[in-house]
Amino acid sequence: MQVIQRRCGERTQDKYLSSYQGCEALATVEGTDLFSVTLQSLEVASKSTCEWSAFIDADVRLYDGALDQIKEVLKDIPETVYQVGFPYDDKFLGLPAFGMHIHRNIYTRDSSLWFKAYAMKGPEAESKNIKSFILDRGLRSMKVDLVVGSHDYGQYYRDIFLKFIIRGVRHKKRLNTYIDQVKSVNNDDDIDCMIAIAGLRQSALFPNDLNCARNISEAEVLWSRYDVVEKLPMDSIKDELDNKKLRHSDVFKFPKLVMT
Repeated sequence: MQVIQRRCGERTQDKYLSSYQGCEALATVEGTDLFSVTLQSLEVASKSTCEWSAFIDADVRLYDGALDQIKEVLKDIPETVYQVGFPYDDKFLGLPAFGMHIHRNIYTRDSSLWFKAYAMKGPEAESKNIKSFILDRGLRSMKVDLVVGSHDYGQYYRDIFLKFIIRGVRHKKRLNTYIDQVKSVNNDDDIDCMIAIAGLRQSALFPNDLNCARNISEAEVLWSRYDVVEKLPMDSIKDELDNKKLRHSDVFKFPKLVMT
């Protein structure tokens, strides 16, 4: 299996590469525009000799042994399945989120060409475009209830703030519910959580057109007004671990892998 890490300057991007040990090939793509990054990933995957390519964002760390378990699952996936989703432990929502997707490479060249010709752009476009391609080609997608990694631990404060500005704009109709969810699973003194909530609340200042590039630019200006001492670059993946993370993982009903 090939792993394609999608990065845009995350604090964890280099350190998390070690969690992909066991893959047959490793590649990275870079950018802030999700459409462009998805297309880059599909084009890289289409040239791979591996049967599968996993698209993994640089803020996701795979648990020890996760790749081996994923490979075992993939052995039994029918050939008509193009994409398989696996959940990860999300720091801010306290819920397994299906954010890691693995693509069968015999279809990725066709998928990349389809993206160029028909795909729409925007923050929600990746999942909608993949679903449209799958439907158009008569293929299938699957989700496997196996938590394979952790998401959004150890990120820069700035990146958390910008990310939650965008999430807040995207989910304006249920913004208060979103804020309550983040609060409910994080300690009151968790600075990451405080900054995430600040981003959600500030998202009310932004338009509803979901123009990520413009929103990020304006959010950068807003962030510059905050008097926050940024985290140092990550020295070790141990930086991400805390008791809260382990406690919340314990309540998941999905099978769990051991993090060491």
